[in-house]
Amino acid sequence: MGNSQIVLSLTSYTLNKLTMKKLLLSLILISFSLLHAQTTFWSENFGTDPVCQTLAANNASPSINGVWTMSVIGTNDVFANDWYISAREAGMAVSTCGDGCMSNPTLINRTLHVSLNPALGDVGAAYGAGPGVSNTNKRIQSPTINCSGQSGITLQFSYIMWGIINQDFCQIEYSADNGVTWSSLGIPAQTPTTSCSGQGLWTNFSTSLPASANNNATVKIGFRWQNVSATGADPSFAVDNIALISTTSSSVVLVPTFTLPATICQGGSTTVTANTGTTAASGYTWSSTPAGAVFATPNASATQITFPNATTYTINLTAAAGTLVASTTQTILVNPTPVVTAFSNTTVVCPGGSAVLTGSGTATYTWQPGNGSGFSFTANPTANTVYTVSGSSAAGCVGSGTISILVIPSPTVTINTATTTICIGAAVTLTASGASTYTWMPGNSSGSTLAITPSVNTTYTATGTSSAGCTNSNTITITVITCSATGLADYKSNASLFILYPNPVKDKITLKAAATINETISITIVDALGKSIFTSTLNNIVSGNEKEIDLSNLPQGVYFVKTLVNGQELSLNKIIKE
Repeated sequence: MGNSQIVLSLTSYTLNKLTMKKLLLSLILISFSLLHAQTTFWSENFGTDPVCQTLAANNASPSINGVWTMSVIGTNDVFANDWYISAREAGMAVSTCGDGCMSNPTLINRTLHVSLNPALGDVGAAYGAGPGVSNTNKRIQSPTINCSGQSGITLQFSYIMWGIINQDFCQIEYSADNGVTWSSLGIPAQTPTTSCSGQGLWTNFSTSLPASANNNATVKIGFRWQNVSATGADPSFAVDNIALISTTSSSVVLVPTFTLPATICQGGSTTVTANTGTTAASGYTWSSTPAGAVFATPNASATQITFPNATTYTINLTAAAGTLVASTTQTILVNPTPVVTAFSNTTVVCPGGSAVLTGSGTATYTWQPGNGSGFSFTANPTANTVYTVSGSSAAGCVGSGTISILVIPSPTVTINTATTTICIGAAVTLTASGASTYTWMPGNSSGSTLAITPSVNTTYTATGTSSAGCTNSNTITITVITCSATGLADYKSNASLFILYPNPVKDKITLKAAATINETISITIVDALGKSIFTSTLNNIVSGNEKEIDLSNLPQGVYFVKTLVNGQELSLNKIIKE
């Protein structure tokens, strides 16, 4: 092979190699382009004006997108500037000075722009200045934009704006919830005016929307104009050829998730919150299988769930984002409320008594009132009381039960006898009342009556028991005296042979013999001056005998009853006549 052939061959090889490099580069660029393709899925150019006219933004439908609406924000003066859609500020090509149909009727491309107060009219992108006269703070906002299935969204438009930095300017705003809340996307730079005789040079603007716009069916964009300076500097602000562009390098997916505790007690509640990651959902639906779980807000992203029944529930969440719908589930075991029962060895106690309470149904217990704990609890109520026992199951669920303990009163025991003073060898009967059964001490006798013949002074105790088993006691003392044959020598001075009642007396007084005396006894009643009022003689009285004396004819005052045995005074008792 000659040199020329070798050179030719090398040249051919080199060219082929270069061609392959170009081909590979082209394929890479094509692949990159396909992986990062961009799609304009929403646009607004505000249409055209065949005749140079003025349309206020909130009264116009500039395109098939719908109506742009205006919100008044903050302070706006009486001649505040306004938003317009018209060709009086025409949409021009980028790098072209602004102009309008008033100066050139061939310019029919409409824009959204700020101009003078409606009382002064639309004159294109020009605004009135002056604090207290034309200060303005108004936002014009787009119709709802459906970004379903879109992600990596960029906002683009062309515009002119001058004004005064931080005083007269337009701010780009964004809403992910259909205009309920708004956030700022920044303030575009002032566009050049030097070559445009007071008008701005049309310029492109581009910014990314937040991730909350991804696959969101309730997006809005807005333009908020504010002017507060005293001088002003036209042009104000005009915008045209608005577009939303999405990157389709990866498909938008909707994957809802939420977290649920593994278990809960019957009747308990928990709050769950849906999470859809970077894809903003526009709707939520919560439900349960089986039905019965109660959702406080079943169509909100977060809701409180109450579980009335003990079973295993499957909680279902369905989320929607535009045309995307996805569901997920979680299960939760609802443990039953334990059935706690309270028992007692008695439900009726006497004052000072106690009842032993026991619980069943769980492993641990607490008692109220009393702040007791444990399977068994001794209650000492002083009045009728309802006791509550609370018990916890192994799963930590709490149940409760109640039991009532009644406190019944003790009986009131009384002892009656014909006399409390007797002669040695004499008998007397004691009678108890107020209870059901009785025990007497000394002697350990039973029954409601007790016949006694004490030889010395003795105190007797009657203990009575009611039908409910409650007891109480009372006592009585029997005095034993020595009585002689004459009935007088063995009596001590001022001893009383009679019990007088009632005292004070209104009509009649009764004298009841306190002992049996086989003697002649004289009873005399005298007034305070010693004058005898009444005299009666008794022979051989028997213990317990009674004599009634009528004193109804006596005036009120103090009287004395003298007791004489065989003519000798033995006692003197004072009575009061009422």
